[in-house]
Amino acid sequence: MAYHFNRLSLVSFIANPFILPPQPAVMILGGLAAILGMIFQPLGQLAAFIAWPFVAYTIRAVEFFAGLPGAAVSVDFPFWGVSLWYAALLGLTFGRAPLTEFFQTLKTRLPKIPTWAALAGLTILAILVWRAVLSIPDGKLHVTFLDVNTSDAVLIETPSGDTLLVNGGESLSQLSSQLGQRLPLFNRKLDWLIVASTQESQVAALPRLMDRYPPARALWAGNVEASYPARTLNAWLTSHQVRVTRAEKGQALDLGDGATLTVLSADARGAVLLVEYGSFRALLPVGMSFDALDALQADESLPPLTALLLADSGFAQTNSPEWIGFLDPQLVILSVSADNFSGLPDQETLDALGGLPLLRTDVNGWIEISSDGQFFWVEVERGEATIQPTPAAPSAEPPPPTEPPATEPP
Repeated sequence: MAYHFNRLSLVSFIANPFILPPQPAVMILGGLAAILGMIFQPLGQLAAFIAWPFVAYTIRAVEFFAGLPGAAVSVDFPFWGVSLWYAALLGLTFGRAPLTEFFQTLKTRLPKIPTWAALAGLTILAILVWRAVLSIPDGKLHVTFLDVNTSDAVLIETPSGDTLLVNGGESLSQLSSQLGQRLPLFNRKLDWLIVASTQESQVAALPRLMDRYPPARALWAGNVEASYPARTLNAWLTSHQVRVTRAEKGQALDLGDGATLTVLSADARGAVLLVEYGSFRALLPVGMSFDALDALQADESLPPLTALLLADSGFAQTNSPEWIGFLDPQLVILSVSADNFSGLPDQETLDALGGLPLLRTDVNGWIEISSDGQFFWVEVERGEATIQPTPAAPSAEPPPPTEPPATEPP
């Protein structure tokens, strides 16, 4: 837990005696509710109502202890520390007698390696090797739409291996878990943090995430005073002397090997971003305003697109049929949760898509699009992506990439 979440609880030993007693009821009644619900839904609901007091007590107890001052601290716990910790535990648990014998005979002969030690060592070595191999850049651009409920979080991995995070959503646990699965084993840093919207739902998880995944640089669009998390994030970046650049229309970040991230618009609400790599083009209207929408609809160089992220989780007024038809995307992405209170996405938006391929985070989980600049591939967490390796849409010549000048943090 210390390695994966970069947090260490100081109250767990106090909290567990209060939280553990109802857990048998939670698991037994919850499992019974799931089984009965598959047979006859009202029976499952009845069992769920019986389980509810135990679940509610567990949640309230966790929230109470988590809210205590100093309940947890941020730590930087390396993977080798995890390996050493478990090796020591295995040794103390299963190898006490062999260890005693080993130390007694150490001066007279070489010890025979216990089977448990050999298996543990080989397992740890295999994990380290495969994690290192899988983190090697493959020369492709990877754009992953993370599953962060009704908000946006987009992880961009460049052909050369740099990482950019665009916004982050509300849930720290969801965001941190998905980043931990994708970032290199021994590199828990972001090359760029892109703040494309300062709404609370879009950046609530970022201030606490920064201690775990600090960025080298940041690109900021939107009003700092739009939300409390935005002000907190700005304060963190300032206190840690992170180089922050104000986003301006026309800026282009060089992502290496010909890949670019261009700011198509930037105003008080946020920014609209275009990711390009060869003929691959993905539009990220994370902070799109109505003024930006009007201006972009007149930009004839924008279509056609390879992938389009629906703005505002499918809100009809920022995803009109004319706008979607004008962009002519090959693939549409919707970042939304199944139980959001706003009822998103709007049915008008879904109707406007017509027969365009649509992938949704509430159905498919995270959605990863990879491209070599000519073709693109799609992988999803749940279900199957019906998009086969497909030629990306041709595009106009992109503007020359430039490094925007550093400015004071917003």
